[in-house]
Amino acid sequence: MRSNFILGIILIIASVLLYTQVGDLPRRSAMFPKMVLWGIGITGLLMLIDAAIKAKKLAVAGDEAIAQAGEERSKMRDTLLFQILVPGTVMLLTFLILMVVGFYVASAFLVFVIYCYHDYRVDPASLKRKVYVKGGIFAVLVTLFMYLVFTLLLGLPAPSGVFF
Repeated sequence: MRSNFILGIILIIASVLLYTQVGDLPRRSAMFPKMVLWGIGITGLLMLIDAAIKAKKLAVAGDEAIAQAGEERSKMRDTLLFQILVPGTVMLLTFLILMVVGFYVASAFLVFVIYCYHDYRVDPASLKRKVYVKGGIFAVLVTLFMYLVFTLLLGLPAPSGVFF
């Protein structure tokens, strides 16, 4: 409830700030980003409305609704940790690796971490050496495929880091 309110405000503010930055683009180029930002702003507004409705229901509800609100808070903590903080940290690490080492090493790291993290979320007890080996092989194969397609076949330059 409170999280929807906060996230709704953040989405509205972010969409307004980013919308002002899109104004410098040519009219046709700015059309898609503007529509996306409108969608983000409307989503933020709907989240505010949802939070207000839930707050009103909770104010007139009994003990069962209060217990359900506590359960929702617990779910929100899990969501914050497993769907926002961990992936955000992984993306930040990938960005830092990209800046230092280069695109293909960062891509392999990201694929490996996502593979292992997904396996952990499905069954935390299943993380064994076999999962890491399969994740490493999968990451190398995906990175090799990207190299073959983007660099060799299409001739696109990959973002480079300090070392590569």
